[in-house]
Amino acid sequence: LTPADVAAFDRATVTGVACARGGPTSHAVILARALGLPVVVGVGAAVLAVPDQSRLLVDGDAGSVTVRPSRRATDTARRRRRAQELEAAAAARLAADPAVTGDGTLVAVEANVATPEEAAAAVAAGADGVGLFRTEFLFLGAAAMPDEDDQAAAYDAVAAALDGRPLTIRTLDAGADKPLPYLPLPPERNPFLGVRGLRLGLLYPDQLRTQLRAVLRVAARRPVRVMFPMVADADEVRRALALLGAARDGLLADGGPAPERLEVGIMLEVPSAALLAEQLAPLVDFFSVGTNDLTQYALAAERGNAGVAALGDPLHPAVLRMVDQTVRAADAAGQRLTHLADSGYIRVETGDMAAILDCARIGPDYLPGHAHADTLSFELSVGGRRVLVNSGTRTSFLIDGDAPILREKDTVTPENANTPAKRLYLCVQTMYLK
Repeated sequence: LTPADVAAFDRATVTGVACARGGPTSHAVILARALGLPVVVGVGAAVLAVPDQSRLLVDGDAGSVTVRPSRRATDTARRRRRAQELEAAAAARLAADPAVTGDGTLVAVEANVATPEEAAAAVAAGADGVGLFRTEFLFLGAAAMPDEDDQAAAYDAVAAALDGRPLTIRTLDAGADKPLPYLPLPPERNPFLGVRGLRLGLLYPDQLRTQLRAVLRVAARRPVRVMFPMVADADEVRRALALLGAARDGLLADGGPAPERLEVGIMLEVPSAALLAEQLAPLVDFFSVGTNDLTQYALAAERGNAGVAALGDPLHPAVLRMVDQTVRAADAAGQRLTHLADSGYIRVETGDMAAILDCARIGPDYLPGHAHADTLSFELSVGGRRVLVNSGTRTSFLIDGDAPILREKDTVTPENANTPAKRLYLCVQTMYLK
């Protein structure tokens, strides 16, 4: 399943997805889930032999596919779906309320979108803006490279749907699993380590300059930011900024509109960029940490490969240390830092306590009272359970009613961090405690 396949789905007929291969954090899976579809991947070749017209029960929460389910199983699934719909409706009634932590910290919650319709839906769901506009789908759906006017019209439509809320436009992130037929590239043995993201833009500077001109035109009258994907080092950032400057100069020379200043960010999804965060921070206005790609590159586990899906742990100590280094660099530079939380694993209902920390955009900008504390004590609500956490003693209590029950009290180290409670401590220790 490719992102282009998902973009072509007929929403009236596609109600679920089951794949023989693939990983839970692949681009296609993320996009399908964003459409509200249950998705199960890595089922195995047996799913390909299921006869056409067979009735299937696809349970995206449990990661299971049942062929010809019984009436009892079907009724149970329908009741669960109805309960989820009621829960979603209750949440929707609170959608316009600000997202504030217990200590009064306001958290900006922005959406990832690919169309004006998705932007409008995000606003209706209470989004504070768009933190990632996936421009590649404008290109994937075109028979030829969209020109400057077409791109400007598309970006303006998304910005208009946000009604004054900020829009972050990511430049073309194609290549690898999102190839463009009209921008041919030689075959690559490993396209995920090849010409993709910003590398593609720098290889075709005229196309990137055209896109930047379109972004600048919209930014002249709407709150727009631009973000470069797949950055590996400072030289790439400088070259991209030079193209942005040339695009602005060209627009002004042509008598066109351009903002006095455009906020620029980069995605930190390549380990080298995370390790060089201190050098990169002075060059841009914000970082966006993309933990899906950062995890696959740090752990050498392709996100779309079911055979290594278990290795793709965004809470692995190696990944968290890189996130920690990024947070510290952004803090030192007074930069805004966001987390691109599009990982398939982020579901609080699963009971993974560490997922709580990943559902918010964690960093000094968002948790200023906690970022440098010597001891962090707080209470979490996970899967209907209350969990009391103390990072000083590195212990947690599962609270059943009013009686706390000691669950984990061992010292947490990377070697023994094999339970959700210990993983939570390791996450807190690595990311927040200096």
